[in-house]
Amino acid sequence: FGEYELGSKLALRCCSRRKRRRRKNNNRFGRTASLPDGGPKFISDLFYQAMSLYAMARQQQEQQLIPNSNKRRRKRLQLKYYKEAKLLHEIINTWQITLLEERDGDNTSCPIDYYHYYQHYVLLLDAEEAAALDDHNDNDKNDGDDDDEETQQQNNDTYINQKYYESALIAARQGYYNDAGLANERYADFLLLKNKKKKKDSQQQYSKHYQSEGKFRLREAIRFYSKWGAERKVKMLRVKLASI
Repeated sequence: FGEYELGSKLALRCCSRRKRRRRKNNNRFGRTASLPDGGPKFISDLFYQAMSLYAMARQQQEQQLIPNSNKRRRKRLQLKYYKEAKLLHEIINTWQITLLEERDGDNTSCPIDYYHYYQHYVLLLDAEEAAALDDHNDNDKNDGDDDDEETQQQNNDTYINQKYYESALIAARQGYYNDAGLANERYADFLLLKNKKKKKDSQQQYSKHYQSEGKFRLREAIRFYSKWGAERKVKMLRVKLASI
């Protein structure tokens, strides 16, 4: 919930441990047909680790907009964070498919519908992955058909917006106000970064749209964090909102 640098360091440490364990056991981590002991808590840990890594990958892109920044180092870090986040993302996706099969089958050993428990996790990670790829592609644009590039960018933005919106909506409906706040906060960060890029490219008419929508999503994040009782987080976001 904002401490992405610390979260990413812990996540990288956990990823290293998992890789060593996988080599030692000579089997692929996450390829299990059933949930491990304490499944919900365990997958939640993986989700927040992946979120921290995706957030740091996107943060490296934002740092590249600063003049005189070390862009080569930022790109290298961006790719490193993205690869580790993608690995965790794939593990959660594998488990979600397993949960869906258990839900649709006659499996009495699964008393809780875990598929719905994790649905907003997967949607939010899908949005974060697409946003991280969008940031990476912005750096690697080459000369080509401008109309095709613009159409592809619009389709990508639509996909990302839909995933963030659905994740926040499902989390809120199920009463996970902390995750609804997180989804809206990350959605706002995506929109506000777009706003910075459009300003840099002198596209003021688009920049105003991203700014107003980003501020709305920040207000939504504040609303859900308030319901959750995270007063310190609410104060931080109010300061951020006032500075926009």
